[in-house]
Amino acid sequence: AFRDGFVLSAGEGSDGGSLLDLSPQLANLSGAQLARLMGGDVFRSSKDFIKIVAFEKEPPADDPPRLKEEWHRLRKHVFYMFAETVHEWTPRQCADFLTWATGLRAVPRGADLSITIRLALEDTKGDKCTAKYLPWSSTCARTVWLPPYFSESQMNEKIALAIAHQDDGFQIK
Repeated sequence: AFRDGFVLSAGEGSDGGSLLDLSPQLANLSGAQLARLMGGDVFRSSKDFIKIVAFEKEPPADDPPRLKEEWHRLRKHVFYMFAETVHEWTPRQCADFLTWATGLRAVPRGADLSITIRLALEDTKGDKCTAKYLPWSSTCARTVWLPPYFSESQMNEKIALAIAHQDDGFQIK
């Protein structure tokens, strides 16, 4: 139905608008090509996936200088571990993370891939966050908050657990 009846409005003209019939062009595409066109890009490897992740660059503005220094040290450690963890993921694990973090099943075609998922360091002031917590995500903000884990295996385990329980509620920790 999509292939046989797709018409695109080409703008407002004196006749009330022009229509562009894309049916002839779409008729040359296979079902798989149409599905890919409508569904977005999927990951072929973890190298493709890491391209859509942007790391938070600055600590909270209200932090005193000593905490900002600690934040930068933790950020470097946690984000390095994340990149190393993702390096071992299958395309399916990358797609599951994308869905958990953004609500999307694939990256929309033409999207600015440099800002698709933002990784943030979970607030580490006081006892609010420790490595025992799961990471959590905000699909609206396309942001994932990562606690300061001790190892790549611990991070991988916690991310997998969070993704496995994504339908259990909001901000599961």
